[in-house]
Amino acid sequence: MATQADMEVFLRGRQFKKALEQATAPIRAASGLKQIEVDILSYMAYRPSITSSELCRALALNKGHVSQAMASLCKKGLLRMKPDIEDRRRIAFRAAKQALPLIASIQEARENLLKQVFRGVTEEELAVIQSIKEKVFSNLDLLVSE
Repeated sequence: MATQADMEVFLRGRQFKKALEQATAPIRAASGLKQIEVDILSYMAYRPSITSSELCRALALNKGHVSQAMASLCKKGLLRMKPDIEDRRRIAFRAAKQALPLIASIQEARENLLKQVFRGVTEEELAVIQSIKEKVFSNLDLLVSE
């Protein structure tokens, strides 16, 4: 079965983004986080250690916005910075322990949204979508790397 992250990439259109904002609105209101901060924390569930550049590529977000959001998350104690031992210019970010319950809440909201979006879609149909997605992403990777 396709992972939650895979399907979100597949659905990253305007309608899905708006539905996702609505689904995470209560979390944002309770935590005081911006949507981009919620998106970053959610992605940290899949990549527990990531650089801001990797995050920009993965989520197709503006580097300036990501840098500001990650600095804000560090200031709030939700992310921790860890310099790379071999290359001190490279800084990896990790979710702080206090962020884990928040990340779990965000993931739950996203999972509930995907259940609603894919209501009536069979496991076989999801498998076909996953197969097509993998082929398309592979083709795109080849095109971009050329």
